[in-house]
Amino acid sequence: MKNIHFHILKILSLESALLIFSIILIFGGLGLYSSIDMEYEEIGKQMSTYGFLLQAVFHSRMFWFRNTVQYNKLGMVIRIKSFFGKSITFSRVEKVELNENQLVIYRFLGKIITIDMSDITKEDSYKLYCIIIEKSEFVAK
Repeated sequence: MKNIHFHILKILSLESALLIFSIILIFGGLGLYSSIDMEYEEIGKQMSTYGFLLQAVFHSRMFWFRNTVQYNKLGMVIRIKSFFGKSITFSRVEKVELNENQLVIYRFLGKIITIDMSDITKEDSYKLYCIIIEKSEFVAK
């Protein structure tokens, strides 16, 4: 049985601070790189390189693990047994069912998302189910 790696996306967190720091490095490095003085050119190149590396690490986190869930108060991205994953907006969820081997999410206008949970631990399946119910605006049936 495999685990799901849950990741809460917050505005005020260490990851957000690192993202802002990487943007500062990129723009600061480009500013030093294109400055008139040639003595800061190498420092500018290194700053922008580190900024781009931080951006690459930040945006590649979802692909480090096979089963990941990233969510905030508005929606989530569920990537279980797939490469790209499925995006869910909590305000459009009408009903959720957790069976033994699958999680079925009924969305607005009759769209259905089915996620195979056969190799996932029961605790993580139930945690995902509870997060969707808690964040959605419907009464669980």
